Amino acid sequence: MVDGRIGELSGGDMKLDVQWGGALFKASASVQSIGDGVADAGSIISAYFQKEMAAYSLADLPLGGPNPWVGLRATDHLMRTVPEITENLAPRTWSISAPLQPRM
Repeated sequence: MVDGRIGELSGGDMKLDVQWGGALFKASASVQSIGDGVADAGSIISAYFQKEMAAYSLADLPLGGPNPWVGLRATDHLMRTVPEITENLAPRTWSISAPLQPRM
C-alpha cells in the first residue's frame, strides 16, 4: 500500500521494502543501525534515545489540540528552523525528512 503510493508519487523512482519492527535490528539499535546504513531510511522513536535526541523532547510535551496534523507540522517547523535545535541535531548521522502529506 505505502510502497505503491510512494512509487506513484515518485514516478517510479522510489521503491519501499517495508520491514516491520525488529526485522532488521532491535529498537534499541535503530539510531546506530540506520546511521550505519543497515537500512536506507527508518523511523526512530525519540523517547528511546532521550540523550541522543534531546531536541525532540519538545515534541513530547503533553499539549493537546483538536488537530494532530497542526502539531506535527509545528514540530517539523521547529526541528528545521530553530538554530539551537538544528545545531543539536547536526552532528547526528540522520536527516529529517519532510512529513508525508495527508490525503485530502
